[in-house]
Amino acid sequence: AEAILDGKIKFHKISWLKPYFRLHPPKKGFKRSTKRPWRDKGELGYRGAYINELLRRMI
Repeated sequence: AEAILDGKIKFHKISWLKPYFRLHPPKKGFKRSTKRPWRDKGELGYRGAYINELLRRMI
């Protein structure tokens, strides 16, 4: 793990490590409609700094 953080080993060189991770649905669900964009009081699209709040609920 330290070699990856130090940059000595690249992710694509490790065969057993996948370059992505999966997230669970957010705890307590989505707060708004999942069919509308963020700016129109929905959940889709770019949300700026609010992405951190969503990720905390999904991890």
